[in-house]
Amino acid sequence: PETLVVLGGEHSLSAGVARGMRRAGIEDFVTVHVDAHADLRDEYEGSPFSHACAARRIVEVAPIFQIGIRNISEGEERFRAKSKRVRTVFAEEALTSRAYLKDLAKFVRGKAVYFTIDLDGLDPAEMPSVGTPEPGGLSWAQLIEIARVVCREAKSLPVFDIVELAPIAGLKAPDFLAAKLAHKIIALALYRGARARPKRRG
Repeated sequence: PETLVVLGGEHSLSAGVARGMRRAGIEDFVTVHVDAHADLRDEYEGSPFSHACAARRIVEVAPIFQIGIRNISEGEERFRAKSKRVRTVFAEEALTSRAYLKDLAKFVRGKAVYFTIDLDGLDPAEMPSVGTPEPGGLSWAQLIEIARVVCREAKSLPVFDIVELAPIAGLKAPDFLAAKLAHKIIALALYRGARARPKRRG
């Protein structure tokens, strides 16, 4: 199976990706969203397609499982609490327990998955090159574990994106991390696809 890799840039592009999946005929998909911010605002600074609204627009076309959230507004929390299409694992939960991984596995099992990763979901000690860093956050190892669950349990991974890299002059490690992350997820997706293909006889 093929996987489209989208690299950003602002997280605002992800709403377009999700809508594009629908237009391409991928109807029954779910979204896994790693981020420091809930991105559930209905509009921000006058735009419904701001980076702060990315998850809200995605929820309009697919259920979403958020991981690593540690910044959420009052309005976003009201929406999140009422919505049956949003499951949020706050950073405190993700950093102190692995129990949510079972819920994640159940959420993606047998489904096509759109995997959207805002790099500020990582701890800024590991990924400082983002536009809106937040203290705390996931480690590289935790993010790769999430990716393994998604690629192992999902029916397919038609699209994933990595967004919000904001390079810092002279600091190469975060840029390499972003590239390595893309490479790692591609490898996991290909490995999963190879296992899913039936063996040829003779």
